[in-house]
Amino acid sequence: MKKIPLSELKVGMYVTAMDSDDDSVAPARSRNLLIRSQADIDALEAQGLVHIYVESVIDEESLDMAVLVGEEEEPAVMEDALAAAEPARSEPEIIDTAPFEEEIETARTIREEAVGLVREFMEEARSGRAIDTYKVQLTVEDMVDSIFRNHAALTSLARLKSFDEYTFVHSVNVAILAISVGRYADLSRYEIFELGMGAILHDIGKTRLPERLLNKPTILNDEEFREMKRHPELGVELLEASKDITETALDVANHHHERHNGSGYPGNLRGDDIHPFTRIVSVADVYDAMTSKRVYQRRYTPHETLRTMFRNRGKHFDPETVDTLVRCLGIFPIGSLVTLNTGEIAMVKSFDRREMLRPRVIILYDMDWKPLLSRREVDLRKRDDLRITGFVDPGQFGFNVDDIL
Repeated sequence: MKKIPLSELKVGMYVTAMDSDDDSVAPARSRNLLIRSQADIDALEAQGLVHIYVESVIDEESLDMAVLVGEEEEPAVMEDALAAAEPARSEPEIIDTAPFEEEIETARTIREEAVGLVREFMEEARSGRAIDTYKVQLTVEDMVDSIFRNHAALTSLARLKSFDEYTFVHSVNVAILAISVGRYADLSRYEIFELGMGAILHDIGKTRLPERLLNKPTILNDEEFREMKRHPELGVELLEASKDITETALDVANHHHERHNGSGYPGNLRGDDIHPFTRIVSVADVYDAMTSKRVYQRRYTPHETLRTMFRNRGKHFDPETVDTLVRCLGIFPIGSLVTLNTGEIAMVKSFDRREMLRPRVIILYDMDWKPLLSRREVDLRKRDDLRITGFVDPGQFGFNVDDIL
């Protein structure tokens, strides 16, 4: 904790105490107030404060969240988001060759094997050994095949299961989401494979950072944050020493923290200067980070996350890529917990892209939020009396979504 002039306060800092500038009065402790926007700073200035006690910046992904969530709300943003989610005439037709119920079991196996693979190649990289790129290629091919058999099965599993394995699971989730977006973007099968390779390896540079930094139980100071921001550069160095790594994968590793408006790093690239595949991975990266529970960040619901990202399209994110993500995941992503106008709680099982506001759901809790002895599956397209009215964090109910899908 250090004392700074209020004029030096920045978005992403934690305020731990407030100083009245009266030497006879001890600083008043705060509850680690996270500064999300300029409005938060203005509010402190309005209190007449001159100095503040802070604990520097939080980790890079949580800082992204602080900036995004702190953006001013725009009017009718949900209506705009819904309109953007409507299938465009030029959009490719997605034809599945396997039903969701059949592919979901295969998809679970593929995902678990992918997590094990990421754990393995990150440990290899950390020990200075070369990455077995052939194994990575085989796993990415399996993921692409699954998405082509059924676009929703593997995508619906892109969720964090174990907090302790965040680094491994996050890389897999980002790859799944990127591959799925790639299919909706009408990329060729080989292009989607290249995209998946870049996505699953995008954070490999973190293996070259000290474990004390990656596993630090408290927030990063300024020097540590600068060190953390070196992981793209370190990732490129590591991948260049590996076999059969494409230029696309190198670009993704190096630039997945660039932002559409030029506010990212390491190159402050903007707009079309950012590779299309890197734009997709950066959007998938932020989506998974926001929907995951972190030390300094609560888990946002998929709907909250999509809404926040849509609000920042054209600022932090490429607009077309965000629109494709929304069409890919749906307004109510599979596995989301929602409230119905009856007061009941349901989980989204599937959706029709032509009627994304009316998905198929499984009703799990009654209007008093008590678990139903017999769960009911309902297609909201066929029930004019039922509609979704809100969202619920599944963490407060303590059940595994995978056990229900």
